[in-house]
Amino acid sequence: MNKYSPDGLKCLLGAVLVKAGQALLMTWGKSNVYYYSYFKMNDPDLSVAYNTLPIALMGIPLAAASVYSLKIADRIGYEKLIKITTSLQFLSFLLALHANSYLEFIIFYLGFIGLGYALMAFPLLKCLWSHFSEEEGMVTGILFGVFGFATFFYLLLVTYIVNPNNEQATLSMQVGSQQYLYFSEHVAVNTHEAIKYAGFIAGTLSVCGSLLINQRKLEGAEEQELQILTSEIQNIKIASNDPLLQVVRTPQFKIILGSYFTVFFFEVTLGLNYKTYVLQKINNDQLITWVDTLGIILGSIANFVFGKMADSITFTVLLHKLLIMMSIIAVMIPISLNISKDLFIIDYLLLSIVSKGIIVILGPGLLQIFGKKTGADILPIVNFSGLLGFIISALSILLIVPMLRFDGTFIFQGLLIGLAAYSTKKLNQ
Repeated sequence: MNKYSPDGLKCLLGAVLVKAGQALLMTWGKSNVYYYSYFKMNDPDLSVAYNTLPIALMGIPLAAASVYSLKIADRIGYEKLIKITTSLQFLSFLLALHANSYLEFIIFYLGFIGLGYALMAFPLLKCLWSHFSEEEGMVTGILFGVFGFATFFYLLLVTYIVNPNNEQATLSMQVGSQQYLYFSEHVAVNTHEAIKYAGFIAGTLSVCGSLLINQRKLEGAEEQELQILTSEIQNIKIASNDPLLQVVRTPQFKIILGSYFTVFFFEVTLGLNYKTYVLQKINNDQLITWVDTLGIILGSIANFVFGKMADSITFTVLLHKLLIMMSIIAVMIPISLNISKDLFIIDYLLLSIVSKGIIVILGPGLLQIFGKKTGADILPIVNFSGLLGFIISALSILLIVPMLRFDGTFIFQGLLIGLAAYSTKKLNQ
């Protein structure tokens, strides 16, 4: 098969557009301080818990949607699922624009749109991989790279519409030992305009991209050859007809599952609270936005680089080294932020590179270990650990942060990643 066939390139372009549209979701942790400030104008008693508790509750249906997404796609069709989902996401965004309360806004803007993202993320990847059966890492890197660059675009767009004059967050509240800053009405009033522009761009990209998605059916010989080859690479004896349950029971799978849980646990906690946390130490909205933007750019480049590396380097070796690096960097986030602004910037940029590398190699790594069909089928199960981290992260913000503050919470999570790095040594023995 010609890997640059017209259908393959068409699917790649469609996947790029869809992924670029979905990237708006990833700005939540950098923009939710604006949304909270906006709705607090008309609800002075609005609890900061609304930034996290509804998200924790949403994690359960999101996890179920992700795990069963490929089964749903098999039943109704991959292309049809993606087209229907992007259209419903656009409708949900239009409803969010007219929300009267913060909870209503979260349900339509984050909940239903996030549910759509969970439903089509893996069907989208599987469609793309069907056209690039020997370069899954490269095309996955392209997709995640575009996802990162689009996030960077939305982040700057929202920030400069809401806070063009770089005004400081001047209002505050205390929850336990943790202080939270938010913006005055003078800044917050611009939020609705930012949501409108960013949402229309994201929705249009997703819907247009969905029209280009198509799937190629793999031939039996092609799947069998890749299954045998990848099993030999990892020295894992898995027959091509083994049920998924047997694969899930392997020690290799359990270690990978646990390792990615620790990574997602830290990533989600920091991601959901980036501005809320960093503004307490560096009360310069545009500066910390640009730091995150640079991190997104470097992370996007890292997606390309590590995606390509995933096609040629043993997954478990690469994962082990990256986890060690991320553990050190994660522990240093609160330490560096309390020592020096410049040291924090360097540490955060390193985190952006390493964490994206860990995430982008997951899909190709599972294909490398368990074979193309099995690896693709269990990817949503591994992602469940990410969504579990999402739920626990949101709950930890409510239960742990008031006691340990964000500083102690991030150090604890960094040490958990260190334990995961130690456990992955067994995968290479």
